Parts: sequence; C-alpha cells; structure tokens
Amino acid sequence: MYVCLCKAVTDRDIARAIDGGARSVEDVTRCTGAGSACGTCREAIAAAAQAAAGEAPGGCAVAGANVAKRSEPGQLVALRILAAIVST
Repeated sequence: MYVCLCKAVTDRDIARAIDGGARSVEDVTRCTGAGSACGTCREAIAAAAQAAAGEAPGGCAVAGANVAKRSEPGQLVALRILAAIVST
C-alpha cells in the first residue's frame, strides 16, 4: 500500500528502510524519499519508526538509494505501518 503518494513509497519500502536501520522519520526520508514533499505521510512514518525504536541503531543501510530486498521481519513492520495509518 502506498504511504507516500508524492514519492510513490509503499509500506514495504518503509519496512525495508526500517529493516536497514532507519529509526526516525528523517532516517526513513533519507532512505526512501517518503515525507520529503507535502508531509502528509510523516505521521504514519513516525508511528512505524517509533514501533521499531530500540531494535537497532539508527541510520540507513543504503542511504540515497532504493532499499535492498526486505527480510521476513519487515512484513511485521509493514503491518505496524498499516495499523498506524488505519488508527490515524
């Protein structure tokens, strides 16, 4: 599902960024571009980042590029993102 329509970023893209170490909206934006245009999606990104906080250090495994193939735990992050979107 698209989370950021402006940059065509999906929940899976955000999950990949989080799997790669992104832990804040800024990290996810740096990794995916999501949240860098109109900002409407930043609340959902923040909820996903907060859900993943404490699991790994911040950063981005592949800053400035599309994030590498998602691992299985990313599916759980995608579900958290979807839940955050639905609850807002």
